[in-house]
Amino acid sequence: MRRRPDRLYLLIGAVQGFTFSWALAGVVWWVVDLGLSPLRLVLLGTALELTVLATEIPTGVLADVWSRKWSVCAAYVVMGTAMMLGPVTTFFPALLAWQALLAIGWTLQSGAATAWVADELAGPADSLIVSYAKWRSVGLMAGLPFTAAVGFWSVQAAMVAVGAVSVAFGAYLVVTMTEARPAWRAPGAGGPRVPGAASGAASRLSPLGGRRTRLWPEALRTARAGAQLVRGRWILVAVLMSTVVMGAANEAVDRLDTLRITALGLPAGDTTQAIVFFGVVWFAMSALMLPVITLLGRRIDDMATRRATRLLAVLLATSSVGVLALSLGPWFAFAVGGWAVRDVATEVTFPLAEAVVNRHADSSVRATVISFLGQAESLGQVVGGVVLGVVAQLTTVPWALTAAAALLGVAALPYLVRRDVGV
Repeated sequence: MRRRPDRLYLLIGAVQGFTFSWALAGVVWWVVDLGLSPLRLVLLGTALELTVLATEIPTGVLADVWSRKWSVCAAYVVMGTAMMLGPVTTFFPALLAWQALLAIGWTLQSGAATAWVADELAGPADSLIVSYAKWRSVGLMAGLPFTAAVGFWSVQAAMVAVGAVSVAFGAYLVVTMTEARPAWRAPGAGGPRVPGAASGAASRLSPLGGRRTRLWPEALRTARAGAQLVRGRWILVAVLMSTVVMGAANEAVDRLDTLRITALGLPAGDTTQAIVFFGVVWFAMSALMLPVITLLGRRIDDMATRRATRLLAVLLATSSVGVLALSLGPWFAFAVGGWAVRDVATEVTFPLAEAVVNRHADSSVRATVISFLGQAESLGQVVGGVVLGVVAQLTTVPWALTAAAALLGVAALPYLVRRDVGV
């Protein structure tokens, strides 16, 4: 029951999008039912992102030196378990713990799925990475009506149901995913190499079996090789710098946008109206993103890196304008429009940045380097999320969102520096 790697990769994107619909029920439960404060909402994100920060690189290295397939399979089981545990208690420290578990699951697949398909196809995967984002939106559009329908009856039941889908999909991947045996990971082959990296014989680690010896030395070697690759290529440094700042801004927006929209026009304490409204708006935003991501997918393979970086700068500037409209908009519809603009621009930004990183990362350390991207985002989210959460708590939510908009403008600057970035 094996599936073609490219089709299975897109299916993974669709199911990932479906599981994202868990956030619809989760956010409504946290904001409307539990009435969490702005600071507590941000702390939930901080727990998640702090865990990502601690585990992103180790799990990426593990995928590189052990098995990308099994890393992805385990990810969906762990994430699904965290989702099902999410609504079992209102005890805030427990909510933080479930977010940490969800983060561990996320990092197991972050970078691993992209590195897996790039090696399985043994060719350029830029357009496939962008198509993955498109199918993720399709999956989200399928998941939102499901979550809203179940949530209309019980928000907690919706959270458990989506988690169960994630666990079941992890089991499905065990049966359907293949994994090639790249020559560099075969026993006796050379280890991860980057230009200028030291050579030397070492026992190797096969993802399909054989003797798994010297795991941690192998992992450290892979991490060092990935870091050396990043230091030697300006475009990778620029993407990571921008992603740190973008992460700081996005964490505040992702945690405070629901509070802002609710304050502008939704009745307090009405769970049913909230889950229907946010379900409809999220569905519309996903639909708006589809033509944008489809157009990008058709052009990314032929797009020079310099042009891609200019597009990233434009997308970040657009996100900044959208957040300003959300924070300062005097009317409900105006703020929702800004929220939608920001969401579409942000959802296109990360897959484009990931495609640029994938283009400039060597196969031997691809999952590790892509994990650096995830860790850069998490670093920004941990620091910026807490700071802007405190700003929202001490002043107002609009002030915190305005600061986030300014940070998004700053995040565009590394892409405007003229350096030789290659093709």
